[in-house]
Amino acid sequence: MAGIEITVIDYYHSKINKDSKMEIKIGELPKVLNKTYLGKLNATPSMNNPVKDTQGGEKQMESMLAYIKQKGWAGESKPNFVMNRNVIGAIPSSTGVENFIVFKTNDVQVIVKTPKEKGQESEGNQMEPWKSLIYGVNFEHHCTKTANEPLPTNDAVTKAVLKAHVPRTQEGSNNSSYSILYSAQIDGIDDKRQHYEMKVLNGGLTKYHLENSSCWFYWQSVFGNCNTLIVGSRTGKQDQDPKTLTKTRERQREELDDISYVSKFSAGKKRSSENKDTNHGSSKKSKSSSSSKTPEADNDSSKTPEADNDSSKTPEADNDSSKTPEADNDSSKTPEADNDSSKTPEADNDSSKTPEADNDSSKTLEADNDNHLRGLPELSLYRVRHLKREDIPKYKDVKWNIEDGKKRIQTFLEQVETEATENGSCYSCTIDFENKEEAWKIKKIKRKRIKGNTFLEEFTKLVHESIPS
Repeated sequence: MAGIEITVIDYYHSKINKDSKMEIKIGELPKVLNKTYLGKLNATPSMNNPVKDTQGGEKQMESMLAYIKQKGWAGESKPNFVMNRNVIGAIPSSTGVENFIVFKTNDVQVIVKTPKEKGQESEGNQMEPWKSLIYGVNFEHHCTKTANEPLPTNDAVTKAVLKAHVPRTQEGSNNSSYSILYSAQIDGIDDKRQHYEMKVLNGGLTKYHLENSSCWFYWQSVFGNCNTLIVGSRTGKQDQDPKTLTKTRERQREELDDISYVSKFSAGKKRSSENKDTNHGSSKKSKSSSSSKTPEADNDSSKTPEADNDSSKTPEADNDSSKTPEADNDSSKTPEADNDSSKTPEADNDSSKTPEADNDSSKTLEADNDNHLRGLPELSLYRVRHLKREDIPKYKDVKWNIEDGKKRIQTFLEQVETEATENGSCYSCTIDFENKEEAWKIKKIKRKRIKGNTFLEEFTKLVHESIPS
């Protein structure tokens, strides 16, 4: 992107072994996309197939430090900073409080995010992390698998080593930019080694995801050197997602509502007729006329008040977007408009509706709304499409802008460079992005505080062992 230059240096596979030690295999490429599974779907594969939970993963950026320990700076000049994408991507996209640890050694500042305590997770992320990971692993497998290839049983992760150059804002500096060496997990590549980020979202790219996650999606793809995201649309759980209802079930519900209404309406008519007969002496004639009518006869759409066809009475209405991410569909759409039996999931995979087709930069894009779909299996994939990174800010529900994000990154790097100056020292860095003025706190951590803190002890030891002079 303009102003930030990114170069791919290398790749590696990382894995936690049986002894809970990080193992890396340098030079291993990410999986290649299989175009067979990236277009129109002929089936709705489950995104909930069991995935092995190793309870492993990185806490102190172990794989990147292991790479540096083996390869040094990989033929590149010494960087100003070492981190992973979770650090640099969080700066422009966070809306809460972020905590980092900075350890300076040999004139290089190594930065890692501190683990979040329970209760500190973003309110927008209502899903259990492991559940989200299961869906993601299934979708990545769908996009890269060969025919009939089973889900992988190993827990190896493919990462790229990248270098970013971010322009300085300070005038008169000897260097025109900051250099950052970092790692990023890469979901897949094509035959030209172009990187792709993959996202499988409940209901697709809905208003909810655009408001709460689009900024992270954008900056994650920037620092993953990805120009294109592959977005999968999946259903939710059967008791929460109207798309999993069959048309028969929906019709039965509607008929129950109609019969309930007609019974009440007919009873009212009967009482009215009896009152009228009492006044005019024609009770027998009116009763006979009334009894000849069946509830079915009264179920005339021309007689039904509009208010009784309220979406609040249908199952769809229970899926309130204020309660769950699944309900990210536009409430302004009525069931009458969406309940088109001629529409199928395949029919909605129309390239004319996707952002790729909108090359006009002035055109505002709309969030996905798949309320009309019915009868799909729960937690299943029903659409795959490509989304250009440059199109993400064009959606009308996006409330952030790119320039603000770039300024945040520049300010962060300048603050750390200015405050964390002493080699061999550890610093805590807290940024409150909820505060409009972005409250920054960077302070040195005393050595006695490092001792006894497992996270800090392990991190500083890894950095000492890995960063070359």
